[in-house]
Amino acid sequence: VGVDHNRTHHAAELGGDETGDHRLRLAAAAGLGQGPGAGGRCLCGGIVRDWHLGGTGPDCISAIWRAGYSAGESALEQDALARFSLKGRRALVTGASRGIGAAIAHGLAAAGASVAISGRHEVALAKVVEEMGAHGSTVVAIRQDVAHAQDCRAGVERAVHTLGGLDILVNNAGVEEVRPALEVDEALWDRILDTNLKGAFFCAQAFAAAMQAAGTGGAIINICSLTSYRGVPTAVPY
Repeated sequence: VGVDHNRTHHAAELGGDETGDHRLRLAAAAGLGQGPGAGGRCLCGGIVRDWHLGGTGPDCISAIWRAGYSAGESALEQDALARFSLKGRRALVTGASRGIGAAIAHGLAAAGASVAISGRHEVALAKVVEEMGAHGSTVVAIRQDVAHAQDCRAGVERAVHTLGGLDILVNNAGVEEVRPALEVDEALWDRILDTNLKGAFFCAQAFAAAMQAAGTGGAIINICSLTSYRGVPTAVPY
């Protein structure tokens, strides 16, 4: 499944029954031949995820994932989650008020980590915090605009203070605006690069400084677009 910052999961065919023999088969989005409303269930990282397709065609099909546990959780799922335990770990996920960021935060919390989620929209963040309560892990929301270096540092510092430290940073925040390359102006270039590139660097810098001060290690995970490998004429700054 291709992951992109525009909150679209390019469609893939997901196969498997609903009880435990979950198998994931990937197919080209153009070959699915399924319209809006198609859905299913698969095992992803030990977590049962319900999904549905919105839109049609290779360019607009998106698989929207909703994390949740099946009432009949199988032994396979329990084993997978046990092997991926993050109990005692503390994580910060940027751009987590929706989409990929929210799904990553759910996964971390389900694995036992304490999670700080950040973003620009406080109401949306509060909703994600409420949804994540089902995992039983500590979850806090931090208002943060990573386009500003000062906000990057302040957000990391608040997460460290609230959670008692940090072990994991997920640089997920990203913005995009589709525009032909010849029509890109300086304002659009700065808006996208300030969030997607500058924000990721300064959050990582603040996180690394916190690790150094604490004398501990940790993991920095940077979420990147498929356009890192394939040029798109209407997404040059992205």
